[in-house]
Amino acid sequence: MFMKLAFDLAMTAPSLRPKSHRHLAGAIHFRKVARVGVWEGAAIRVADPQSDLQPLEIPPIQDKLFPLAFGGTLMENHEPFLREAIALSKSAMDQGDEPFGSVLVKDGEVILRAENSVFTGHDMTNHAEMNLIKSAAKHYDTGFLAGCTLYTSTEPCAMCSGAIYWSGIGRMVFACSEARLGEIAGIGLNVPSRAVLQTGARTVTVVGPTNLEDEAAEVHQAFWPKHLGKA
Repeated sequence: MFMKLAFDLAMTAPSLRPKSHRHLAGAIHFRKVARVGVWEGAAIRVADPQSDLQPLEIPPIQDKLFPLAFGGTLMENHEPFLREAIALSKSAMDQGDEPFGSVLVKDGEVILRAENSVFTGHDMTNHAEMNLIKSAAKHYDTGFLAGCTLYTSTEPCAMCSGAIYWSGIGRMVFACSEARLGEIAGIGLNVPSRAVLQTGARTVTVVGPTNLEDEAAEVHQAFWPKHLGKA
């Protein structure tokens, strides 16, 4: 007997994950499909002593996979790392610097954090991403960084995008776009990070803006009008 199953979009990966690999009386094989957040039960095979059909083992589903709309595919949950980057942007603002923050992640763990320090560090190149990359270069080689993801509260500028490329970092995820920042602050080079990175000889995966763009933009809205005397 074969049946097709459709699952509600609110159902998350952990709720589908089996507790073991043992054969079940009715085992379901799940597969991920191209559309975002859609889980489809391929079939149910019912174990029948009179039948040569055998139950299927269900492969474990990684905890980090959730049906989230990033780039049109099923990807790991970026929110915890982006929220930490946004928190760092608030911290930078509280310290008197521009509101930008970044974290470097390897295998689901944050290994470095950095804030913007252009004013307190008396260096206008002290963007959060630049500070992070300079620190990373002191501790890790490019081979290691190729497996890392840089999460940042706002899309990197042209300078920082170039630094990401030369550092060897394999992926970058941002919450707020350069265009959105431009609407609020009206400053910067206004060059999308993808426009910089796509000119390189190696591939850097770029994800963003994400569903946390409004949250990241709120920090800029609290800073730039006052900083630029527009409030």
